[in-house]
Amino acid sequence: MDAGVADTADLEERSSLRQQFEAGASFAGARRHAGAPRRCETSRADGIVSLRYAFADESVFVATFDPRIGYARYQNTATRLSFMAALDLLQGMERDQVGATGCGIDWSSVGVEPRSAEAVAEFEGSICNCKAVLRRTDRWVVELAFSSAC
Repeated sequence: MDAGVADTADLEERSSLRQQFEAGASFAGARRHAGAPRRCETSRADGIVSLRYAFADESVFVATFDPRIGYARYQNTATRLSFMAALDLLQGMERDQVGATGCGIDWSSVGVEPRSAEAVAEFEGSICNCKAVLRRTDRWVVELAFSSAC
């Protein structure tokens, strides 16, 4: 395959992943909290495609895909996200990556807000090797991530 054809295929794949991601619940949740993104950058390295969105409130949302193995990871570094808003966003990430039935995370066990000054909570599902992570300070969720490999 010549370089021009490869470049076109790469751009088409990145564009397709971006459109698919922007149509999902994860991106809608990020926009609901932070407004429209100020910037979006796409990149590819070693077959892994990354989308990086920067928002006006200084939050950053990164979506990483490795289509070869069905891997996806969404990470939102937010400046001020409430615990309940963060859970809603994590559940949207789960739906986007593994479908409406989810991957087996028992979200009802997450119902109690951590009370320590800084806490990290990790949740694992039983399908697609999915994992959700929520990091918070005493008042706000400052980072959340969801990954799966189906």
